[in-house]
Amino acid sequence: MYNCPDNFDDGLPIDFQIDNFDIRPALGTLEIDSNRIDICLVDGFHTYDCAIRDLTCAFDLLRDGGVLVVHDCLPPSESFVSPTWIQGDWAGVSYKAYLDFVLARDDFDYCTVDTDWGCGIIVKNRAWNFMEDGPSSVRGSKLASDWLSIAGGDETGFDFFMKNHQQLLRLISAKNFVDRLGHNTFDLLAAGAVTVIRPVLSVLGLRGRLA
Repeated sequence: MYNCPDNFDDGLPIDFQIDNFDIRPALGTLEIDSNRIDICLVDGFHTYDCAIRDLTCAFDLLRDGGVLVVHDCLPPSESFVSPTWIQGDWAGVSYKAYLDFVLARDDFDYCTVDTDWGCGIIVKNRAWNFMEDGPSSVRGSKLASDWLSIAGGDETGFDFFMKNHQQLLRLISAKNFVDRLGHNTFDLLAAGAVTVIRPVLSVLGLRGRLA
């Protein structure tokens, strides 16, 4: 947990408590650990630089078939998406970093559950088949190309995002997500991902922690 004052204590354990934004020492320790991560909730500081860094670093620490749950992928309105910190509820530009990340790579499956300001689900080097079409149909589309080529202010980007977020995020309702977990049991067994199903469900809806 970074950007965290020394006197912070919410009663929950913190393995790496960092009072600034430099997570390199913690990453160094995690990278040499033989136990790769099965599931990780990413809910970091919501500037673009922090959000894209956290996604990249957390993904690299996952085992194959591991899952990232990414918070704040669907902010409710433009008032929450300032690129710099604001007092109160703040989603920042995590949604931008998430979209840039999932659209620019092809080594994972992803979808976004429509709950609690959008919870992205990224599955490393596996296909979970939660949607009718695969992620490549979005990544190879003109829509994705248009998003990645957007130049201009944050307002322009958010307007485009809101008009096209269902397709870009591969948005799925929480009910359909849970239903399809049951329908995809054999796919999940083949992917070796059964051990992360319950943690994924328990993580969805939580807020405010960086795992």
